[in-house]
Amino acid sequence: MLADLERRLQNSLYMPKLPWKKGEIDAFKTAGRQVNAITTPIFVMPPAGAFDHDTQRILSPAEHIRTFGPRLREARGNHPVFVDAIHLDDQRHRGAFT
Repeated sequence: MLADLERRLQNSLYMPKLPWKKGEIDAFKTAGRQVNAITTPIFVMPPAGAFDHDTQRILSPAEHIRTFGPRLREARGNHPVFVDAIHLDDQRHRGAFT
């Protein structure tokens, strides 16, 4: 598994830093296999309380975290990504899981 990940990262030609928003997620969902194979995005997670366009409402901190994995898998499949989770270390996220 590690060798496969290393190979994928070596073949990555583009590493954009993108917000974790509907437009960016949908772009990867509709991109071809080749585009997803050579792109390794760095997704910046928004802080808790951000509006979710799929559900048309503000997600609770727990929903915000729990929906990330399934949505990422749907958009990227097994292709690697990096996650900038700087906004997740706040009281609202920690309180949602205690």
